[in-house]
Amino acid sequence: MKFVELPDCILDRIGYFILEEEKELTLLHNLRLTCRRLNKHFSIFLYTSLPVVLTEKSGGRYEWLGKKETFNEFDCSLVRDLQIYRFTQFHLPQESLVRLRFLTIEALDLSFLCQLPDIPELCSLSVIYNHRRLRKKKVFGWEHDLEQVISEAEFPRLEVLRISSKKPKVNVPYKNLFTSEKRSPQNINDYERQFSSEKRVEKYQRKQRKHHSLGRMFFMLMEKCKGSLKAVEVLGLDFSFVMARERTIKFGNPATIILNNPSIIHAYSWMPRVSAKRRLNVLIEDCSTNAVHVTVKKKNQDPVNMVKTASLLQQVRGSISNW
Repeated sequence: MKFVELPDCILDRIGYFILEEEKELTLLHNLRLTCRRLNKHFSIFLYTSLPVVLTEKSGGRYEWLGKKETFNEFDCSLVRDLQIYRFTQFHLPQESLVRLRFLTIEALDLSFLCQLPDIPELCSLSVIYNHRRLRKKKVFGWEHDLEQVISEAEFPRLEVLRISSKKPKVNVPYKNLFTSEKRSPQNINDYERQFSSEKRVEKYQRKQRKHHSLGRMFFMLMEKCKGSLKAVEVLGLDFSFVMARERTIKFGNPATIILNNPSIIHAYSWMPRVSAKRRLNVLIEDCSTNAVHVTVKKKNQDPVNMVKTASLLQQVRGSISNW
């Protein structure tokens, strides 16, 4: 019997064992090229079993895994895990994303947040952005637009929300992120001294308005899905900006919030306003000391604070990935 005459169920098994045992995607791609039938069948297998990675190239084209592919509505209906990098205006067919469970977008333009279709099966949303590429006026406009449409969007099963700003890595806990000071403050007194004059305070506030708007946009997403969210990860952005709406938020499930250095300084300002139905774990990574500051908040109990090693984050992220 010729290889190309194998029934579809056998082809599925071949693809499965290649993925499980060999971990060699090249073999799977080579099989897809053997004949038209294999190409079609393994394309369906790949769409349903592996992350589909799209990267925008010149001319507004999107390429899948380095190969030029047509990505139509039928393909969208099969995809479970979609990752789009250098995202600008790629169209997501609303009616076709019925099985999508994981969506990762590296956004050059956050207007897509105002246009996200209803994705009933979506359980994980990751947004990567570079704040230096976003203009203040556009950010203010996106915030206003999102406020108008957020009530209409539906993500009933969203459990994980990840936000990551591509800022330079913070190596000291009091890194000055928003002014042109060349020397980073080394302690609390040094930090306060840099912002003691009215001129510096005004300059600092002017630079942080964009971050307030970005934070409020992400808060709207978080508040919209608070009933289903189990984990929120915000990296490179002070969480006090996310909580800038001066409102409290209570998650409907036991939840975990993962943050890093920028959120350390003002943690006292927002910590009392976040809670969960039974238990909330807040983990703040301190890159300068390779430690994790942990706050555990339980219903009708005082918060418990402790310091753990960075390995705790690996365990927590691993457990989240297995959901």
